Amino acid sequence: MSKKLEGNGLFESSRMMLPEHKEAYLHHQERIVKKTRPKLDSQELEYLSAIIAQSMQEHTSVVLTLFDEVEDRHIAGTVIQIDPQRRAIRIQQEEEKLWIPAADIVRVSIQ
Repeated sequence: MSKKLEGNGLFESSRMMLPEHKEAYLHHQERIVKKTRPKLDSQELEYLSAIIAQSMQEHTSVVLTLFDEVEDRHIAGTVIQIDPQRRAIRIQQEEEKLWIPAADIVRVSIQ
C-alpha cells in the first residue's frame, strides 16, 4: 500500500492551508477568547440590587447583562420574583419566565 494511507491517512498528505483559511481561523480564535468574570464592588452590587428591587415593585422593564466567557448576553423583561435562597431572579419576558442566577448578572439598566 502507499504511504498516504499509513499513520494519519490521507490527511497527512494534504496539510495545506490557504491564507484566507488561516486568516479566518485566527479571527475565529480571537473572537472566542474566554473572559474572566468581573469582580463587582459593594457599591455596584448595591446599585444592581436597587434597580432589580425597583423593577419588581414598580413593574418596570430592565435589561440584564449576563456574564458569558465568550460574549455577554442581554435579557430584557420585568423582575417578578427574587429568591435569596437560590440566589436567583425570576424575570418575565413577553411570554416566558426565566430564572437568572444572581452571580451571572454584570449590569442592569432600566429600559
